[in-house]
Amino acid sequence: MERRNSMKFDLEKLLDESIPIPKTILEYPELLKDPMHPPLVLPSDQNMLVELGDPETRFDDQLSFLHIEKRDVEVLPFRDWFLNQPHVLYVATDSVAGPVVLAIQRQKKDKVTGAIAENCRVLVRSKDVDEWLFIPSQTKSGELLDAFKKAMPAFASLKFSKVKSQKAASLAAKIVEMEEMMTIKRTVKFGVLLCKGGQEDENKMFQNSMTPALEEFLEFMGTKIELSGWTGFAGGLDTSAECRTGKSTYYTEIDEFKLLFHVSTMLPYFPLDEQQLERKRHLGNDIVCVIFLEEDANSDVEHFFDPSWLHTGFTHVFFVVSPDREMTKKTGVTHYRLAVACHSGTTPFGPRIPAPAVFPKGPELRSFFLTKLINSERAALTAPAFQARLQKVKETYLSTMFKLL
Repeated sequence: MERRNSMKFDLEKLLDESIPIPKTILEYPELLKDPMHPPLVLPSDQNMLVELGDPETRFDDQLSFLHIEKRDVEVLPFRDWFLNQPHVLYVATDSVAGPVVLAIQRQKKDKVTGAIAENCRVLVRSKDVDEWLFIPSQTKSGELLDAFKKAMPAFASLKFSKVKSQKAASLAAKIVEMEEMMTIKRTVKFGVLLCKGGQEDENKMFQNSMTPALEEFLEFMGTKIELSGWTGFAGGLDTSAECRTGKSTYYTEIDEFKLLFHVSTMLPYFPLDEQQLERKRHLGNDIVCVIFLEEDANSDVEHFFDPSWLHTGFTHVFFVVSPDREMTKKTGVTHYRLAVACHSGTTPFGPRIPAPAVFPKGPELRSFFLTKLINSERAALTAPAFQARLQKVKETYLSTMFKLL
């Protein structure tokens, strides 16, 4: 069967500068002209980053280095380095810096040798600063604050007050609470939206019902769980006997991460609601959404997905997955095609997608896909939109801390 593409413009003209396509696609323009593997995602927003595949990347090589990528926003320095160690807390505030919390770790002696550690840790948090540094441990206790100010001149003019011991415990607990609120969790929820070939209206997509192909994909990615009485990570879904958010969903674990999928077709459907707001409410609050693009079995037309069709200001990364009918028929094993689009500001994340981006269903693809899903959310949290949200959370916590003193 010869593939035909339903795009509203000629692929040959995509290289014309007058055609608005994301610049990242032009890294490998030959991928746009591949008649056997037409693009799965083509954002109309030129600022979106797109990964269609890298001809120089080998799938086997990526599998050899699969890993969850570390991000600064997953570090909890106060909890890990200060909370259970001797330390002193200071606070200060002014019209420019706002509330400032400073933690200085006291000099530590080795229990065996009696030697003093070479450096003392210092942690400073304000609305604009999150830094930890070291100062020489030989510094006298009364001079630690002066040593910090010399290391960070921006705070030299502030008048710091030592937090009294009776209030230090409550302040420390609040600092840990703030860190945990701002830190990447090991529990992650992802949206899954069924988009049938030719659908460009999000209302139509959210009205779709479960299909055998989507169910096969979900069974491949995770395990179906009954929500009533579920005691594990539920991603905001109702686990009471009422099951107000559906009776079941899909869940899995990988590398100590607990993953739950908000599947549009498994959330409550209301016939009189054209927009299916209940379904949108859950998927619209997911940072990463998997678009399962399913073509009509009786058609040989290939479609693509444009993230602008979904009106969400929160979702930052779109994984577009589509069954490859020709390879599935040829080999007798289900094959999937994959492409990714994300908003600008999202840090690049792995593993890289090879080209052609067609994969047989199997444990290797599952590990590859789930690892990339997790990394995509962690990368998206570094984007300006989410950093601005974290900034507001931090300012609120800092203000609350000072009210405790």
